[in-house]
Amino acid sequence: MCNEKFELKNCKDSDSSTELNINDFAVSGFISIGAGYSGLEQVSASLNIPCMSDKLYAKCHKKVCDLWELAKEKSMEEAAKEEYRLAVLNNEVDANGVPMITVVADACWSKRRSVTGAVKYISGQENKSFQQKVVELKQDLLNAPHHVFGNHSSCKLYYCKKLSTNDASTEENLVPAMKSTEGGYIFLDIMKFTYRLVNNATSLMHNLNSNIAEIFNSVIAKFIGGKRINYSTRQSYGGRCAASVVSFNSGQPQTFLSKKVLLRSPNKLVRRLENRRNMKRLASVKRRLNKAFTVKPQCSKTDKNYGESCEKPDLSEADYDFAKNEHLKNITLSSEDRNLLERRTILQGESVEWRQERKLRLTASAFGRVCKRGLIKCSPLVKDLVAGKNLDHVKSIQYGKTCEHLARDQLENILQKSITRCGLFIDPELPFLGASPDGLVGENIVEIKCPYSAKGMSVDDGIKMKKITFWKVEKNGSVKLDKKHNWYYQAQGQIHVTRRKTCIFAVWTDVDMKIEMIQEDKAFWNEMENKLTRFYFDCLLPEIIDSRLDRQMEIKEPDYILNAIKEREIIKKRKATKEQVQITKRNKK
Repeated sequence: MCNEKFELKNCKDSDSSTELNINDFAVSGFISIGAGYSGLEQVSASLNIPCMSDKLYAKCHKKVCDLWELAKEKSMEEAAKEEYRLAVLNNEVDANGVPMITVVADACWSKRRSVTGAVKYISGQENKSFQQKVVELKQDLLNAPHHVFGNHSSCKLYYCKKLSTNDASTEENLVPAMKSTEGGYIFLDIMKFTYRLVNNATSLMHNLNSNIAEIFNSVIAKFIGGKRINYSTRQSYGGRCAASVVSFNSGQPQTFLSKKVLLRSPNKLVRRLENRRNMKRLASVKRRLNKAFTVKPQCSKTDKNYGESCEKPDLSEADYDFAKNEHLKNITLSSEDRNLLERRTILQGESVEWRQERKLRLTASAFGRVCKRGLIKCSPLVKDLVAGKNLDHVKSIQYGKTCEHLARDQLENILQKSITRCGLFIDPELPFLGASPDGLVGENIVEIKCPYSAKGMSVDDGIKMKKITFWKVEKNGSVKLDKKHNWYYQAQGQIHVTRRKTCIFAVWTDVDMKIEMIQEDKAFWNEMENKLTRFYFDCLLPEIIDSRLDRQMEIKEPDYILNAIKEREIIKKRKATKEQVQITKRNKK
């Protein structure tokens, strides 16, 4: 042999934080494919190559993650400049020349620090009963959005540091603005999702979760290519998120890291690999652009067995009672708030707040359908009230909306009085009932109808030809609104909710107009009230609080309705059997 000694180096000697050796590149590669130290060990053992130690991996991992963070910042900066350029190019700027860029955001958290902190604090209070702890946790969870957006009136010292430092009074309270029209009523949507968490307060106190099932799934996922590994420690989660940003923005993460952070070209194999992948991606995009558009059959985007909309058990009785009380508390408004709500919603169908508030209540337009229904399944009506279809395309609806302003002007000329627009009225005693008349004239309400069936004829001709069926002709020739018709229930409901005495019921056609003054009927209302209250609490409220439609399940029917249906089926079978016996006897004769 030559008896010479020499060293073979695979990387440069450098202590620079931007110089990577072969170990650093190995760690970076495994991060890029969603793997970690265990994956590196497995691959090294399979190739019969000694693997680096856990400590060395951690050291390299921190170094690489720091570099990915730098690469992420540079990538985001380049993306922002490109967005700015495109916005200016497309003239998407405001009056001050500031570019207006569409931002799509979503949240992705590695752990629930705030919720678990609240659970730990409350569960550690030994001098309180379990039920009391659950109630307190629910109250604190409901207050969380208020706390985040500057309303600290209901905060507690254990989680709100601003109370102890007296900073709560100086912080801007954004909640009122978020509840308003200008804020898009976003606070109501936030609270809707908060209630999901509140409904699981009992499980949180018991520290119950599905981790054992997820652990089992992680073993399966290891073999099928899924990634159910905990990367929330050692900077891994943040580093992987940073790498994801670079990959999404550039499409060539390793090349971007080398050029923008390490300030050198990537090695030949990395460059060849990422160029090949990028070419395949561009070719795929080109194929999609040139592909003829075909309408695919629509199918449900929800899975009843997985995800947010999966089937779940109903709330326990205690949780349901808590949610019901909170709901009733939220919809119960003071006299001042009711008046303000009515003024804010005068646009009615064009008002977002009007639509939001109506979803929480039973309104006069549905009173007839509720009161006239017998002991039959309530689910079709509940589904229609909660998730009703948009009927603006229906000809009769379009006709009514188009002609309403003409009818209003004509009615003002007949009455010689102006009609004041109004919004949503809330019943002072029954806050779950509401009404939206078409207008107010002094102490009277106005309800205008423009029947499409009587188009092109006078009202009297429509009655004679039975195109208008809601008016009954009396013996003396006068007409009165049929008390069995849904519109009579609507008129009586509006009179009661608004605390007025008379409804000016006007029917308009493009030929003439007919008016009836409908007076308050207290006896009729008393019968309505019991039916409306029962339907709201037994049928509609459970769907509002603990929606089964959102869980891909059938709407729950009250027991007394199911029992009535069973009794009718039994009677029907008995009758059919009796008739069959009689037929058999006649045939024998």
